[in-house]
Amino acid sequence: QFRKVVIVPTKRGEIFMLDRATGEPITEVAERPVPQTNLTGERSSPTQPFSVGMPSFSYPVIREQDLFGISPVDQILCRLKFKELRYDGPMTPPSEQGTLLYPGPAGGMNWSSVAVDEERQLMVVQNTHLPFIVKMVPRERDLINNREEQSFSYGIGGPQRGTPFAAEVMPFMVAVPLPCLKPPYGEMAVVDLTTQEIVWRKGNGFLGVGMPSISGGSIITAGGLIFNGSVAFSGFRAVDVYSGEELWSAPMSAASEATPMSYVSPNTGRQFVLVTSPSANPRNATDENVGANSASEAKITAQGGLVTVYGLP
Repeated sequence: QFRKVVIVPTKRGEIFMLDRATGEPITEVAERPVPQTNLTGERSSPTQPFSVGMPSFSYPVIREQDLFGISPVDQILCRLKFKELRYDGPMTPPSEQGTLLYPGPAGGMNWSSVAVDEERQLMVVQNTHLPFIVKMVPRERDLINNREEQSFSYGIGGPQRGTPFAAEVMPFMVAVPLPCLKPPYGEMAVVDLTTQEIVWRKGNGFLGVGMPSISGGSIITAGGLIFNGSVAFSGFRAVDVYSGEELWSAPMSAASEATPMSYVSPNTGRQFVLVTSPSANPRNATDENVGANSASEAKITAQGGLVTVYGLP
């Protein structure tokens, strides 16, 4: 007997499966103790729910041996930075000291979400590992009012006016533009929803680094193909849902910031897949430089991006 559920992928790299009508967990959820805030005037819950009945796609705890650097100097700098930060495992609260925030503001499945093949009972996961540092700046030391004179940067944080603290949020990296965490930084996986087990899991393309897929998600066709175009330097790809093997790809002007779509022509009955991508120089974009072929059509949108449509056999 089938049961209607809601699948909730999270920024924490965890997946919750709930009854669609009642919200009751279908797979096991455990309340576990979590680190507590040390900010003046703030309180935090002593426990948080963890989805122990579904696979987790984040590190249980980041250790020194999980840190990464291209050179020995980078590795040492990353370890020194790690020791400066507050990190007590998952759900470590922000602090004045500076907290290691992982999987990070764009982490887990926060933007790319998941795709579900209802016939095969399979779920495609796009997961991101990009650790950040979040540092709380007390209001009396907040320099935002003198920003032009002081050149104070909040990264992707902000002044948070009207609150006791401003937030400074920066990537967890040192000299090289790579996170202080071993790759992959982005991965694709398939989960069997019947057994709640991982069928396969691998980093996203490009030299084995595992590039993140921050904005766009995946779709699955009835033929068992996963289409995704949101991974940098990987183009628009068709991946076998059972094995993870890349069966086809086409270059793109830039990684897509949206999930592809598929439709069937009411006139011909032919199926098409569509992907959008931004373009730095749309006026010079042509079929050749976006990888279009005889089965595809590229159009320039009013905003300067590209919409590319591919016809399936």
